[in-house]
Amino acid sequence: MNLELNCTWHFENVGRGNVGKDATSATFNQPYYSIVRESLQNSLDASRFDDQPVVVHFTRTEISAEEFPNFFSLEQHLVKCAEYVSFDKNTQDWVYKMLSYIREHKHMMCLKISDFNTKGMSWKDGAPDSPFLNFVENIGLSADKGSGSQGSFGFGKGAYFSLSPISTVLVSSVDMAGNPIFEGVTKITTHEDGMGNKLSSIGYYDNKSSKPVLVREDIPEPFQREDIGTDFIIAGYLEEEDDETQMVKSVLNNFWFPILDNKLIVNVFGKEINAANVFPIAKQYFKEEAEPCGVNDYLEWNPLPYIKCVKNANKIDKKYKTFYGKGDVIGDMRLYVYRGQDLPNRIVYCRKPRMVVNKQTKNKLSGYVAVFICENKKGDDLLKAIENQSHNEWDVKNLKSSDFTVADCRTALREISEFVNRSLESLNIAGNKKVAYFEGLEDYFSTGEDLLDNEDNYDGSGMAENKDGEESLDNKSEEETGAITSTTDEKTKKKLIVSKGTYVANNEVENVSPDDSGEAYVSGHTHDDDGEGENHFPGKGGKPSRQSPDGSSDKKMRRLIKVKSISVAHIDENNNLCHTIIIDSPEDVESTEIEVYDSTDNSDIVKADIYDCFDGDVDGNIISGIALKKGLNRIELAFNDDLKHSIKVQAYEVN
Repeated sequence: MNLELNCTWHFENVGRGNVGKDATSATFNQPYYSIVRESLQNSLDASRFDDQPVVVHFTRTEISAEEFPNFFSLEQHLVKCAEYVSFDKNTQDWVYKMLSYIREHKHMMCLKISDFNTKGMSWKDGAPDSPFLNFVENIGLSADKGSGSQGSFGFGKGAYFSLSPISTVLVSSVDMAGNPIFEGVTKITTHEDGMGNKLSSIGYYDNKSSKPVLVREDIPEPFQREDIGTDFIIAGYLEEEDDETQMVKSVLNNFWFPILDNKLIVNVFGKEINAANVFPIAKQYFKEEAEPCGVNDYLEWNPLPYIKCVKNANKIDKKYKTFYGKGDVIGDMRLYVYRGQDLPNRIVYCRKPRMVVNKQTKNKLSGYVAVFICENKKGDDLLKAIENQSHNEWDVKNLKSSDFTVADCRTALREISEFVNRSLESLNIAGNKKVAYFEGLEDYFSTGEDLLDNEDNYDGSGMAENKDGEESLDNKSEEETGAITSTTDEKTKKKLIVSKGTYVANNEVENVSPDDSGEAYVSGHTHDDDGEGENHFPGKGGKPSRQSPDGSSDKKMRRLIKVKSISVAHIDENNNLCHTIIIDSPEDVESTEIEVYDSTDNSDIVKADIYDCFDGDVDGNIISGIALKKGLNRIELAFNDDLKHSIKVQAYEVN
């Protein structure tokens, strides 16, 4: 029996062109995580009903060389590819890997992705807005031009081909009119046939000479589809031990919101994730609400607190709060907030489809997570227009649509920022928890970085690059990018008191917890190029002390580390005066001793009288037991008095 119904591979003659390795063959880290994000966003884009969820199934299926010999004839084309690209070792190695796989897997396991309650993919020959045509032919174009589409540029299709060990995908769809459509596509390299003709890197598997099969009876029976919607069959299966875990975590991290709102149901190899069980399943994979990773460490994201943030929004509980806003350009928007002690001070940003676009750290408030959503048509269209190819950033530099001006986009981003800032600040003013937050601390350091909000630096990644002159909302903190700015006419400004010998003069700062006099206290210190500070510390000849805490000769080997530091005096949740020291270290240091000094009113430098340190062991003015990471490190401590201190530090590596 001929199951293939004469389907075979067709490659266009490209004459003298040299196409080479196709652009969509780029590899992805954690490919199963990536395919879930890309495929689910595509299915949400094509949602058919407002009152029914999109349903997506991930299953395994098989294609055998015995039943589909023409499909496996791709091997001969790969042999020609290897010969043609012999001048490029990297590309040739990539082709050899595909050759080895197709030769060793005559019973080829495949990943099948099927969606339901969607519109399917229509096709019209030569029509540039044809979704099916865009997927199989037009690289770099979105297959969905409608409102709410996450796939703004179509770049996500690369995830399908990257997951295939032979860079091949079969697509079978039924559109809204009930019309079937089928075709396979492979993206390999330019090669020659046996007659010296140069062939394209893109090949099509059909029985219509590179045209999709449009008659159900002409589609091979295993690839026929009955319901409206689309099947993607990714040829071959990459063997990874944690493939299912990658996929489930990707569903939970990126799509918990549409699932919770009953807009999406996902089934991963028999494990269904729906509105009723998304939170219990998330608790199986994530044991705590803390999220200690950086915002760009998407594989370590934790969806638990964000699910709770929205799930419990209507509870009569002071830990949960919902804010409503409206901008002249962005339109209606909402912000859900959940307060908790170990929460990472982060906000998730979403558009109408509710997929997580990005996360951002904002230390406007201590101990919270928040979820922002804009789902009105105008606002969603605007944000889509400035969304990047990876769908994880809103930035005016991405603007491709003529429907919006750069000024409109900047205004919209500013409206989002002002709404979010105003909402968080109202909770801080309400007194749920007092926190010292200072905008513009980056001005005190030659690095130009914000010390309190750039949480990416806390995990040892070092100083991040500023993005000057761009309006954006990406995965960094707002103050790091300098893109989402807030107005100052609605804020109470406080005087900043600083210590002698720092980079700072009296400045205006915002969002602090002042004392009764309306003042808050910040101090800082930086070394000169020779490693010494502007004010010498107690010790022989005004140099840093080399004595141990008890005054005896120090037998340990200590090396001075050239660090910068700044300290902030603030009131904690128990109304106690505390100090936060942020140390910018140029390197990772496993074992340190940090000497803490106090600058008095007459500019003397004396040993600090420390009562407790929450991050290390205290002996006099020395804190030990702290490992410094390259970049920014935060240390919390309290003094034996109830006064604000101008703090200087000396840090040593101890061997």
